[in-house]
Amino acid sequence: MILLSLKLPPRRELFYAWLYAFILVSGLVALLAFVYMPALPGILQFDDNANLGALQDMASLNDALRWSLEGIAGPAGRPLALITFALQFYQWPIEPAAFLQWNIALHIVNSLVVFWLGMVLAQAGGMSFKRGVLIAWCVALLWGVLPLLNTSVLFVVQRMNLLSSFFVLVGLVAYIKIRVCNHSSPRTQLSALVVLGVFAVLAVLAKENGALIIIYALLVEYFFLQPRNQTTFAERLALMALLALSLGLLAYLLSMIAWGTCSELTRGYGVLDRFAMQGQILLAYLKTAFLPRLAELNPYRFQHLGIGLDKTYLLIGWSLFAGLWLATLAAFFTRWRMLAFALGWFMLGHIMESSWLPLEPYFAHRNYLPMVGLLLGLAFLVFRSANQRSPWIVVGVLYIVLMAVLSSLNTRLWGDAPLAAEMWLKEEPSSNRAALNLAYILEKQSGVGEAQASLDYFVEHGRDSVGLRLQKLITACSLNPYEDHAGLVDDVLKAIKNLPYEGWATDLVEDLDKTLNKQACTGVMQDSIALIAQAFLEKPAYRCSNAIVHNLTSILGLVALRQGHPDLAVDLWIQALSADMAFGVAGLSFEVALESKQNDAAHRIYHLAMNSHIPKGVKPEEWQALLKSMGERLVQQHPTSNAEGS
Repeated sequence: MILLSLKLPPRRELFYAWLYAFILVSGLVALLAFVYMPALPGILQFDDNANLGALQDMASLNDALRWSLEGIAGPAGRPLALITFALQFYQWPIEPAAFLQWNIALHIVNSLVVFWLGMVLAQAGGMSFKRGVLIAWCVALLWGVLPLLNTSVLFVVQRMNLLSSFFVLVGLVAYIKIRVCNHSSPRTQLSALVVLGVFAVLAVLAKENGALIIIYALLVEYFFLQPRNQTTFAERLALMALLALSLGLLAYLLSMIAWGTCSELTRGYGVLDRFAMQGQILLAYLKTAFLPRLAELNPYRFQHLGIGLDKTYLLIGWSLFAGLWLATLAAFFTRWRMLAFALGWFMLGHIMESSWLPLEPYFAHRNYLPMVGLLLGLAFLVFRSANQRSPWIVVGVLYIVLMAVLSSLNTRLWGDAPLAAEMWLKEEPSSNRAALNLAYILEKQSGVGEAQASLDYFVEHGRDSVGLRLQKLITACSLNPYEDHAGLVDDVLKAIKNLPYEGWATDLVEDLDKTLNKQACTGVMQDSIALIAQAFLEKPAYRCSNAIVHNLTSILGLVALRQGHPDLAVDLWIQALSADMAFGVAGLSFEVALESKQNDAAHRIYHLAMNSHIPKGVKPEEWQALLKSMGERLVQQHPTSNAEGS
């Protein structure tokens, strides 16, 4: 405990301090393990497979590390988080429990760091050592068992968020520890800022919202570290530096406030609609954080939000969003300093993922760090002056027990995948992800037929979906290839034309193509594949993604080649490679161009490849070997010319 405090207790209390620390830390670890371990063996969710599916194609640790360093998870690449997944490539996807064990361990460690952060903030704020330790421990325990944060731990892919949060929390503790050494020393303040910057970089390399460590540090500096009496210029240096950095971060985020056309097309709403949704979502977060019901802990909650917004909804949402910010500002300009700290931390903690960035509106894991400051601020506000017999102490303990029980019930549900899938779809009947999750479980238990029957029911009684219509066609061709499925093709084409954007649905066109290559399907021909791919490409939203354009155009090229039109196939493949480079398409299109005497097209493909980045998942030596082979083949075709410079 001495190492965790800002001021050493007297020597005679050394033994008791360490015993006290051991009991508190052991209790925190044991209680959190008790709450979260029932979630094992775990469930692989939609986002887990979408982001980590490439792990199953890896044959060695070198392949896994190369994948992690390619940076495919976000603007900053998130290599530190991906490396932790890469080290487990051999366990994917057969051992989800092994992945979740990492997440649970990280969450327990983060809870301990929250305990540490709470103690140093309490003493920096003038609270007594023992009272500060007790309040910090209660906050760490409550934060650790908070049901709203269950998805932050139980979604495998959210290890990115857990790891980024670890660097943020440790960075804040390090910053405070250095800053309190000497407020008036510019050297001390510079050292603290440098250390904070190092942890900011580490946090961002795990997940981009780690950049918010700057704003969190600004709040800590203003509300806890700045002397309350008249300060000198030197004592304000850190505050001014953090304010400048925070304004720079906000300016950068504001530069993205005007969404592009593609963002609005793919999301189905604009930035003003997003602010309106945010007003209601933030209140939903707060309500579920403090007064949760088990049905509100559904991981697919509000997944359909944003579809068909009306003016009344928007007006209410904007009013609520403005009201939350006004409440924060009102607390700041009054004497309610801890309330201002709590609300400011919560609101500013949501300015990236949960506010105007073009992401899905609702995900509970976005509260992971914003809840830290909110709980600390409220706890300091309520308990800093309470005596040991205060009824608030009893209420607080009972409340933590209640939250632990609710979390335990929820994690036990996660541990029973079939029951969880059924319950979640009943609670969120409009969520296609919940429908897919149940279908995935039913397929493993009862076969493809039962899974498809569940999806069919969802499409008819829940919410229509392009992807589920296309999946129905694929399943029908697999189970009943001799039945005429031309009507299902028409249903898919109508769905593409009339239903909202579903980027994942385009991946199923390739699955349909593979199904038809294995066996014939009555009523579904190569022309059907071409019609479906072309229908996707005719909608502007799907053309916003170069990867989607590449995949669909490549499939159109394959269809053209099978139908005996190599010239058209090569032309389509060139369009695909112009949108996005791929190893297989580059090699195939080059071979077909040479075989069909399309020399100009072969040269164009070669130069597209030469001027492209190395495609994701391709080893540099493999890519260089392909380029070398292309160049040599062109020289052989035209010995008197130089393929490299042609």
